[in-house]
Amino acid sequence: MKTPALIPSILLAAALTGCASGPQKSTLASNDCAWASPPVVKIIVDGPGLIQSLVYEGDGALRYYPQGAQKMNAMGSIVVDCGDLSQPESCKARNASSQGFDEVGARLVGSFLRVQPIAGEDGRYDVRFVMLERAKYANKRCASPPISDMDVQV
Repeated sequence: MKTPALIPSILLAAALTGCASGPQKSTLASNDCAWASPPVVKIIVDGPGLIQSLVYEGDGALRYYPQGAQKMNAMGSIVVDCGDLSQPESCKARNASSQGFDEVGARLVGSFLRVQPIAGEDGRYDVRFVMLERAKYANKRCASPPISDMDVQV
């Protein structure tokens, strides 16, 4: 008895059934992970008119810490130049930052100069954003490794 030529094709199709599947959802961590506990942060500002560094801590610092950097558990620093210290709106970050350190740093320095005006032509402020304890996320996919002592430079 001869086997029709179509039977091997049917057997192959039956064997492959179920191998192809639709698109799978990505298992990569997303940027909208919910916190189980927020990060512990400090923001340090150094520059003209400051006898010692301004240090923002606690909830106040967390409020000013850039949202993008919080979600990525990132630290950074930025240099803010002020062309005329009597004009707080003249303060601009020297370099752009993809995580928002540039905008927040310039706003913080501008706020400081509005509250405590300083006479002078030029000012350079260093603003450091330090994360002492990274955020812990409710979703395990979003967890970040702990900060080592080498990560923190205050």
